[in-house]
Amino acid sequence: MKKLFLTSLVSICFFNCFSQDYHVAKKINVAGDGGWDYLAVDAVNQHLFVSHGSEVNVIDLKTDKTIATIPDTKGVHGIAIANDLNKAFITDGKDNAVSIVNLQTFELIEKVAINGQKPDAILYDEFFS
Repeated sequence: MKKLFLTSLVSICFFNCFSQDYHVAKKINVAGDGGWDYLAVDAVNQHLFVSHGSEVNVIDLKTDKTIATIPDTKGVHGIAIANDLNKAFITDGKDNAVSIVNLQTFELIEKVAINGQKPDAILYDEFFS
Protein backbone atom coordinates (compact mmCIF):
# COMPACT_ATOMS: atom_id res chain seq x y z
CA MET A 1 0.00 0.00 0.00
CA LYS A 2 2.85 2.42 0.86
CA LYS A 3 4.49 1.62 -2.46
CA LEU A 4 1.28 2.40 -4.39
CA PHE A 5 0.81 5.66 -2.47
CA LEU A 6 4.41 6.72 -3.08
CA THR A 7 4.15 5.88 -6.78
CA SER A 8 0.92 7.88 -7.06
CA LEU A 9 2.43 10.82 -5.20
CA VAL A 10 5.53 10.85 -7.41
CA SER A 11 3.36 10.63 -10.54
CA ILE A 12 1.20 13.57 -9.46
CA CYS A 13 4.25 15.69 -8.64
CA PHE A 14 5.90 14.74 -11.93
CA PHE A 15 2.91 15.69 -14.07
CA ASN A 16 2.22 18.89 -12.13
CA CYS A 17 5.83 20.02 -12.54
CA PHE A 18 5.51 19.83 -16.31
CA SER A 19 2.01 21.23 -16.75
CA GLN A 20 1.85 24.68 -18.29
CA ASP A 21 -0.84 27.28 -18.47
CA TYR A 22 -1.25 29.07 -21.79
CA HIS A 23 -3.20 32.25 -22.39
CA VAL A 24 -3.74 34.68 -25.24
CA ALA A 25 -1.36 37.59 -24.75
CA LYS A 26 -2.50 39.65 -27.74
CA LYS A 27 -4.73 39.43 -30.80
CA ILE A 28 -3.84 40.87 -34.20
CA ASN A 29 -6.52 41.18 -36.88
CA VAL A 30 -5.36 40.00 -40.29
CA ALA A 31 -7.44 40.56 -43.42
CA GLY A 32 -7.78 37.98 -46.16
CA ASP A 33 -9.75 35.06 -47.49
CA GLY A 34 -9.03 31.37 -47.47
CA GLY A 35 -7.81 28.95 -44.85
CA TRP A 36 -5.06 29.89 -42.42
CA ASP A 37 -1.93 27.79 -42.19
CA TYR A 38 1.61 28.45 -40.92
CA LEU A 39 3.13 31.44 -39.13
CA ALA A 40 6.77 32.48 -39.20
CA VAL A 41 8.54 35.17 -37.21
CA ASP A 42 11.41 37.22 -38.58
CA ALA A 43 12.92 38.04 -35.18
CA VAL A 44 15.62 40.28 -36.66
CA ASN A 45 13.16 42.62 -38.42
CA GLN A 46 10.26 42.03 -36.00
CA HIS A 47 7.89 40.83 -38.72
CA LEU A 48 5.23 38.12 -38.55
CA PHE A 49 4.47 36.20 -41.76
CA VAL A 50 0.96 34.69 -41.88
CA SER A 51 0.04 32.29 -44.69
CA HIS A 52 -3.50 31.72 -45.88
CA GLY A 53 -5.23 30.92 -49.14
CA SER A 54 -3.03 32.26 -51.90
CA GLU A 55 -1.13 35.05 -50.13
CA VAL A 56 1.09 35.86 -47.18
CA ASN A 57 0.46 38.85 -44.92
CA VAL A 58 3.49 40.50 -43.32
CA ILE A 59 2.78 42.21 -40.01
CA ASP A 60 5.07 44.64 -38.21
CA LEU A 61 5.19 43.33 -34.64
CA LYS A 62 6.01 46.78 -33.26
CA THR A 63 2.75 48.29 -34.56
CA ASP A 64 0.63 45.14 -35.17
CA LYS A 65 -0.18 46.51 -38.65
CA THR A 66 -0.01 44.70 -41.98
CA ILE A 67 2.88 46.24 -43.91
CA ALA A 68 2.90 44.00 -46.98
CA THR A 69 1.01 41.28 -48.78
CA ILE A 70 2.91 38.71 -50.81
CA PRO A 71 0.52 37.57 -53.59
CA ASP A 72 0.54 34.62 -55.99
CA THR A 73 1.50 31.94 -53.48
CA LYS A 74 -1.18 29.46 -54.53
CA GLY A 75 -1.90 26.92 -51.82
CA VAL A 76 0.60 28.64 -49.51
CA HIS A 77 1.81 26.64 -46.53
CA GLY A 78 5.20 27.07 -44.87
CA ILE A 79 7.50 30.04 -44.61
CA ALA A 80 11.21 29.90 -43.78
CA ILE A 81 13.15 33.04 -42.89
CA ALA A 82 16.81 33.31 -43.93
CA ASN A 83 18.07 36.61 -42.53
CA ASP A 84 21.66 35.88 -43.57
CA LEU A 85 20.46 35.72 -47.20
CA ASN A 86 17.83 38.47 -46.83
CA LYS A 87 15.26 36.00 -48.20
CA ALA A 88 12.10 34.18 -47.22
CA PHE A 89 11.20 30.83 -48.78
CA ILE A 90 7.47 30.13 -49.15
CA THR A 91 5.97 26.80 -50.22
CA ASP A 92 3.25 27.05 -52.88
CA GLY A 93 1.39 23.75 -52.60
CA LYS A 94 -0.90 24.20 -55.61
CA ASP A 95 1.93 25.39 -57.87
CA ASN A 96 4.42 22.70 -56.75
CA ALA A 97 6.89 25.52 -56.24
CA VAL A 98 8.80 27.58 -53.70
CA SER A 99 8.61 31.37 -53.88
CA ILE A 100 11.76 33.23 -52.87
CA VAL A 101 11.05 36.72 -51.53
CA ASN A 102 13.25 39.67 -50.51
CA LEU A 103 12.90 40.28 -46.74
CA GLN A 104 13.20 44.07 -47.09
CA THR A 105 10.94 44.79 -50.07
CA PHE A 106 8.76 41.63 -49.90
CA GLU A 107 9.04 41.39 -53.68
CA LEU A 108 9.28 38.08 -55.48
CA ILE A 109 12.86 37.24 -56.45
CA GLU A 110 12.10 33.92 -58.10
CA LYS A 111 9.54 31.12 -58.14
CA VAL A 112 11.29 27.73 -58.28
CA ALA A 113 9.38 24.70 -59.57
CA ILE A 114 10.08 21.53 -57.60
CA ASN A 115 9.79 17.85 -58.45
CA GLY A 116 7.77 17.02 -55.34
CA GLN A 117 4.01 17.34 -55.08
CA LYS A 118 2.20 19.84 -52.84
CA PRO A 119 5.13 21.18 -50.76
CA ASP A 120 4.09 22.02 -47.22
CA ALA A 121 6.42 22.62 -44.28
CA ILE A 122 9.80 24.22 -44.91
CA LEU A 123 12.84 24.84 -42.73
CA TYR A 124 15.95 26.92 -43.19
CA ASP A 125 19.05 26.21 -41.13
CA GLU A 126 21.97 28.59 -41.42
CA PHE A 127 25.16 26.54 -41.66
CA PHE A 128 28.46 27.92 -40.43
CA SER A 129 31.53 26.44 -42.07
